[in-house]
Amino acid sequence: MERLELKKINGNIYYYYSQWACQNGKCRRVWQKFLGPLENIVKAFETGGHTPLYAEVFQWGLPQVLWRESQTAQITSIVD
Repeated sequence: MERLELKKINGNIYYYYSQWACQNGKCRRVWQKFLGPLENIVKAFETGGHTPLYAEVFQWGLPQVLWRESQTAQITSIVD
């Protein structure tokens, strides 16, 4: 499972993108990417930032598509 996390370090809040998985019956962090404080993330989106040297593709859209399809099939009303 991938998620956006925030950590408070010395009174400052920093954001991380991480993946978690069950290993030996316990939930463990597999990897994490440092995104920085919120101001830096917003600044990068507003200014366009620098051109990246490489890109990593994650499955960000899969949960949204599954949710939309379950609503179309009216599964939530059946479960409720």
